[in-house]
Amino acid sequence: MIDFQAVVMAAGRGSRLTELLTADCLKYQLPVANLPMIYYPLRALKNAGFTEAIVILPSSARGRIDDSLADRVGLRIDYEFVAAAAAEEDLGTLQSLRQIVTKIKKDVLVVGCDLVTDFDFTLVANLHRVRNATMTVLLAPASQSLRESPVPGTRGKPKLERDLVGIEPGTQRLVLFNAEADFEETVTVRRKVLKEHSIVDVRSDLVDAHVYLLNRWLLPYLLKDASITTIKGELVPLLTRYQFKNAPPKQTSEDVVDGEQTETDIFRYAPKSGSDLLGLDLGDDFNLGDTGTPKNPIRCYAYVAEGSFLVRTNTVAGYMEANRQAYQLSKEIFPHVTPGRFDNIVADKVEFGEKSSVRHCVLGQNCRIGAQAKVSDSVLLDGVTVGDGVSIQGCIVCGTQEIGAGAVLKNCVVAHKKNVAAEAKHSNEVLGTFVEI
Repeated sequence: MIDFQAVVMAAGRGSRLTELLTADCLKYQLPVANLPMIYYPLRALKNAGFTEAIVILPSSARGRIDDSLADRVGLRIDYEFVAAAAAEEDLGTLQSLRQIVTKIKKDVLVVGCDLVTDFDFTLVANLHRVRNATMTVLLAPASQSLRESPVPGTRGKPKLERDLVGIEPGTQRLVLFNAEADFEETVTVRRKVLKEHSIVDVRSDLVDAHVYLLNRWLLPYLLKDASITTIKGELVPLLTRYQFKNAPPKQTSEDVVDGEQTETDIFRYAPKSGSDLLGLDLGDDFNLGDTGTPKNPIRCYAYVAEGSFLVRTNTVAGYMEANRQAYQLSKEIFPHVTPGRFDNIVADKVEFGEKSSVRHCVLGQNCRIGAQAKVSDSVLLDGVTVGDGVSIQGCIVCGTQEIGAGAVLKNCVVAHKKNVAAEAKHSNEVLGTFVEI
């Protein structure tokens, strides 16, 4: 992977995980199967042949780096710290990328810190290379288990955000990408799109993995146009549309309005000379204009990872699903994940009382399970004490707290340092208060 630089986005505050986070446990540190969630994308990069990665962290993480992480994942890690203009703001992915753009000298592979997958990134990288793509995105079918399992702390199944994605079979050209919420009852596709790509598979069952490969010529454009703040929500739909705009022969004064950038400005940065085109793939979807130059240099592709383990832990539902299925992960790619009996993943120094039962759970360090307690399909973070005769099913129990004897919890989230009284009964609740990050 010497022709790519890897960047891991870990500066987000985790606005959909507020029930699980504290000032001492930022999103990227949140344990998945007893390892910080950022471990998983870093190991996936290592598996793809990367030897180093840039990790973008919030400025609040400065001085709190886990020095052992680089050894565990087998990569040299260059930490970069970024800050939002205001403390209450959350930086978009492109806002973070702009702050470290001088470090990027090659095509860039961007991955979120919340991706847990055994997918081989070399497959999507090969597509990007062969097609000389402007942008390539990684998608995967949504997990049926994730769609159907209850979400701790709520009633019912998760309400998953869906995208409408159009991909040309064979070439894997990405011709449509928008959030389903952007459309009403009908989806309008320009005639030019269908003329150039007459067969398009339109799907709403795909999850955006937040893995993006961006051609290096895009970076100066993105640096200039600061109005684009996110990759998934803004850049991907934008570039997908730009593929079907007519590239102007040259920039004119009419293309600039009041000194601001217009849509056609992106073509200033695209490769134009003959030498720039030597590496271009002349596949079935490559269009030439009358002058022998490309009609449009912007080319977007999508790789669909069928059959791979791929879960994003950016929501409570996704976090629960990743922990629930982590015992299936490849031991070669993730050697520090240690599944045991009954599909449990149990950390060090865990104590089990007489006739206790634990099934399909993740237990953090220093947990204590009382006599005759039953825990199933749950995640217990470090330092949780479960009293005698307790029943816990489908819950996330955050760290350093006690569940009183005889308590019954079903599909709940118990916040950090929130004790549960003996004999208490709760279902589909969030217990405790949130901590402002």
